Amino acid sequence: MLGQNKPAREIFKFDLEKELKDPKKRAEIETRCEKRIKELKEKIRHGTNPAEFDDIGHLLHGYVSLEKLIKHSARWS
Repeated sequence: MLGQNKPAREIFKFDLEKELKDPKKRAEIETRCEKRIKELKEKIRHGTNPAEFDDIGHLLHGYVSLEKLIKHSARWS
């Protein structure tokens, strides 16, 4: 039959997934993420110009999501 003898395709993995498998790399990424979150929160607390406020909020949201992803990946490993 046609197409039944195809080799199985390798599952695609993002670079971040590969890096999170290594506990040292995961800890390094997590500390950088936490540091960046603190910096962004400080900028928001001290006030920035309104044009940058939305951008900083988007960055903060992204880093918080990354932090959640890192903590969940620790459970998977």
